Amino acid sequence: MNIKIPGIYVIILVLSIIIFIVIELIKPREVSWETTFSSKSSMPYGTLVISEMLPQLFPGKEVNINNKNYYETDPENNSNIVIINNNFYCDEYSTYALLDFVVDGGNLFISAFDFNYIILDTLKLTVSSEWARDGHNFNFINEELKSSRDYHIEYQYSSFFTLDSCTNCTPISKFSNGNINFVQIKFGNGNIYLNSNPLAFTNYHILKGNVIDYAEKSLSMLTVTDVIWDEYQRNRLTNNMSALQFISNNPPLLVAYYIGLLLLILFVILFGKRRQRLIPVIEPLKNNSLEFAETISQLYLQQKNHKDIVNKRILYFFDHLYHRYNIKDRDLNDELIKKLAVRTSKNEGEIRKLISTLKKCSTAGKVSDSDLIDLNKKLENFYQ
Repeated sequence: MNIKIPGIYVIILVLSIIIFIVIELIKPREVSWETTFSSKSSMPYGTLVISEMLPQLFPGKEVNINNKNYYETDPENNSNIVIINNNFYCDEYSTYALLDFVVDGGNLFISAFDFNYIILDTLKLTVSSEWARDGHNFNFINEELKSSRDYHIEYQYSSFFTLDSCTNCTPISKFSNGNINFVQIKFGNGNIYLNSNPLAFTNYHILKGNVIDYAEKSLSMLTVTDVIWDEYQRNRLTNNMSALQFISNNPPLLVAYYIGLLLLILFVILFGKRRQRLIPVIEPLKNNSLEFAETISQLYLQQKNHKDIVNKRILYFFDHLYHRYNIKDRDLNDELIKKLAVRTSKNEGEIRKLISTLKKCSTAGKVSDSDLIDLNKKLENFYQ
């Protein structure tokens, strides 16, 4: 039975949705004070401004965005990698890939509140945190770089370095209380620059006061060569969001989500009744694969063609080795035994017995019932 909906209701529904979408699109966008450090964000704690300044700081050089894991990238040895984020919590393989990049002559610039243990242990550094109600003042240590007026960050939380037994380490800037927030470490043929004051590179502070001078001087310490601006650290956390978290953080998607829910509810209300007869249940075709296999095996046994069965079992055995253990060998020798012992973690003696039985059956002119049964048992034990 078809349900007829008065046209006036459809018109009202469509107009309501259109008005709702227009209101959402034209209403002022709320300012987000989330510390995203995204180069695409124009919000206070994004890094759009500093990322757009890179071509001026590194004239004539390429500026590329990285969204991959560090061990998947292949940067030039003398290039610069710039990472600005809340924290630098990178996995072990990526961290060592970055360190190898520096050893080969690259420059690594990381600005974050905290760093993973590999970086800190390797460079013999410690990171501590502190709070200040009115924010933090800081300046360069070198008199040639030092500003006549301290830089200021309006953020209560900050972190600083303790140099421990760090060698080849040069402090660059510090807070007004003497705690160091920027260091340079000579590492291999390159340099590592660690900065614990990432907010100094955000839109809000660069466009306010004299902090832009600090950001420019800090990045100008890097070699004038190609720059890789990192977005992987930020995207790595974004990728771990649930679908609803991602939707709720994007207002246009949230609007579309609510509209979809509204339309779904209306559909259930208006078209919830059954509109056709019951569909008869059709029994699926019976799977006779097992019976077919049993029939074929009985035919082989009746014909007593054990040699043919052995040849097929050996072909399947080699196919299993290739797809399961990536072993392409086709010779039943000691080299194959050693490879299987390493890759399967099975007892070498059992493997040797299996290979011996396979070799015996493959070279025999006729295979007896007992030999076939023995070969089958050893193969089944191997596949377990």
